Amino acid sequence: MNAHVPTAIRLLAAFLYSVLFLPLAASAQVPGGNAPIITLSAPNTWRLAMSTVGAMSYQLEVSEDLADPNAWVLLENDPLPGDGDVLSQRVILNAGAAKLFFRYRVQPRTAEHGMFRDWDKFYSYQADITTDTDNDGVPDAIETALGSDPGSFYSQPYRVTATDPFDFQAGHPRDRAVIVYLNQPLPATLTAIRKSFVKHVDYTLGAALDVVEAVGGSTMILPGRKAVAFLPSPDFVAGPDSTPLNNYRIYFTTDQTGVTGLLPFTSQFSTVDYFDTVGSWVTRVQPGETAFEVATDFSPVIDWSQPLLSSSVSAWNVTVIEQASGNPVSVLVGFNYDTNRMTLSHPAAFLPDTSYTVTLGTGFQNLMGKPLLNAFVWSFHTRPLRPVPVAGQGPYVTATDPADFTTDANANSVTAVTLTFSEAMDAGTLTEATVHLRAHGAGTDLAGLFEYDAAGNTLTIAPTLGFDPGTRYELSLDA
Repeated sequence: MNAHVPTAIRLLAAFLYSVLFLPLAASAQVPGGNAPIITLSAPNTWRLAMSTVGAMSYQLEVSEDLADPNAWVLLENDPLPGDGDVLSQRVILNAGAAKLFFRYRVQPRTAEHGMFRDWDKFYSYQADITTDTDNDGVPDAIETALGSDPGSFYSQPYRVTATDPFDFQAGHPRDRAVIVYLNQPLPATLTAIRKSFVKHVDYTLGAALDVVEAVGGSTMILPGRKAVAFLPSPDFVAGPDSTPLNNYRIYFTTDQTGVTGLLPFTSQFSTVDYFDTVGSWVTRVQPGETAFEVATDFSPVIDWSQPLLSSSVSAWNVTVIEQASGNPVSVLVGFNYDTNRMTLSHPAAFLPDTSYTVTLGTGFQNLMGKPLLNAFVWSFHTRPLRPVPVAGQGPYVTATDPADFTTDANANSVTAVTLTFSEAMDAGTLTEATVHLRAHGAGTDLAGLFEYDAAGNTLTIAPTLGFDPGTRYELSLDA
């Protein structure tokens, strides 16, 4: 960077997931490719992206002050871009800056590296980045340019919200898919992604001769249509051990994907000489292992480390068994590709006060077809069925606070237990002798203050020493 460049302009190495862009109003055809696209990625943060052709070499610079010859900052110097590549960098401007100048030069690749002609063209840009009628975070001018409705919150451009691997992630296995997540489902009319959006950077020839090339493989629009996967074939190449560089790039743009109204997205990651020997694994289950007092209508959920191949998301790969009888439970298996969460819904409720065992078989596969390494098994127990009170046969408890079977109650905020009765009670019968509050498994009740409110038919029990965190408490009344 030029030593005279104002400190207000800084280059960022990472890439923000949410970007907004507006095509430049200048002529689209310029020597060696298309005019650069200006991107607004955050307040005072801009991104320049320029589509290239393979036979040319490029340099791209940016400035806040056209009158200052020392204010230019070199953003990109790529002597050997591939056909259709995107030269892209991000800059932060002075607070309140609304105008950005940029220039580029281009020459045939056969020219001697580093010997560029004079600048071919100048471009300047200024846009209204404050008006956002529908408050969706996308300025009206940008929405209009992309064909979405600036007056409707539900009409937004397509944009990338996350990727796996994330930007600048190191150590991606050579045989694992690349996944791009979007803010909204792709249109049903889009049946396939146009071409590979992952490219390989070969650093073996030295910085001046880096080669960017498309990666072989296939693309897959995942169920729900809010995620797109790239499956490499053959496997990715391991990154160079001697130079820790990001040897793969993601170019999720309209040109690469065929998705119209898409905010252009680029990121990069590196691979290592390592293969995915595990596949997708279970990261969390609900209810948890050996959980008790589970609601009889609760549908177990399983969080996975990676998306699953849709053809393997089947009830054939799951068994839910009632432990006492050995009877299987019929379940329906669903998978959310936004969260990698599986849900086991069951048409009939679980039996109360009953233990169940769930087994996830090795038939589950990740997107590359690698199966679950070992079957995953866990158990839980449902809550008992409370007696149903009958009106006219004496008073009964209508409500408790905290509610019955409450979990994860905050021990610091819960200082008492309150019971509400169906009718007025004799306060003299609601004492330590008839009302029992104790920790699960304890042999004695908690000492505390008993206070009956006749106006609300409520009894409040405040333990003298409070409640301990991570402890199950039980309350019972003598008849």
